[in-house]
Amino acid sequence: MNFHLERQTEQYRQAGMPPEEAARRTRLAFGGPEQIREECRDARGTRWLEDCMQDLRYALRMTRKTPGFAAAATATIALGIGVSTAMFSVTDAVLLRPLPYKNQGRLVLSGTPLSNADFWDLRHGAKAAFEDMSATMVYRAIVPREDGSAERVSKGQVTTNFLGMMGAKIAFGRDFTDTDGKPPARMEPLFPPPEGAVAILSFEYFTRRYGGNTAILGHEMLGSGGPGPKIVGVLAPGFRLWLPGGSPDIWIANNRGYDAPNRGELMLQAIGAVRDG
Repeated sequence: MNFHLERQTEQYRQAGMPPEEAARRTRLAFGGPEQIREECRDARGTRWLEDCMQDLRYALRMTRKTPGFAAAATATIALGIGVSTAMFSVTDAVLLRPLPYKNQGRLVLSGTPLSNADFWDLRHGAKAAFEDMSATMVYRAIVPREDGSAERVSKGQVTTNFLGMMGAKIAFGRDFTDTDGKPPARMEPLFPPPEGAVAILSFEYFTRRYGGNTAILGHEMLGSGGPGPKIVGVLAPGFRLWLPGGSPDIWIANNRGYDAPNRGELMLQAIGAVRDG
């Protein structure tokens, strides 16, 4: 560009213009050198990179000048990104992404906890509106291990139709049947599950606790006061229960029937599948 500017100026001077006027006319014809440089950068498509480098140099200078403010601003931005990411993750899982259950568009959850008797009243009284209805209760418990130690796990007592209604797949063993979880002649409290209970393990707990050994099927788990529920199956990987309390490691069949004397035990969440239409 300097060469072209000089040549044009020389041509104006040879035409009889004074040197100052020749230089002025050349600048008017070509534009200023800085303007030409900016246009060339834009034409090459590298302006964005130069702008980024300039912004980065400015940011580094300001960081060295005011390190406290820079640290506070960085922490604020990081916190904002973290909160936004967490909110989107929850929104995506709960509102945007389809629930990983069978007939997920027709599932409804009871708004308040129910007693066992309330659940059976609701299940039998709303057959016209619901294709099926099940109940679950999730809680934390301490279970002993074979080596004498103990671990804290999440347990879920569910009606025997729960896993089938939700579309959960069984990887090993079997699903619950209507004969599982039958209470003894004397009705026991909801905690702990009655003797003779059967359990299905989540695949993640089955892998973590038993190393994926299918030989544990048919064996009783250790209980705090003696034998625990018998393991009859293992869920396929990936099935989770999106309810308060988290997804159980151990699923136990609850088939207590109509328990009128304990109507005050409001511990169950009912999930119903609304009929088509």
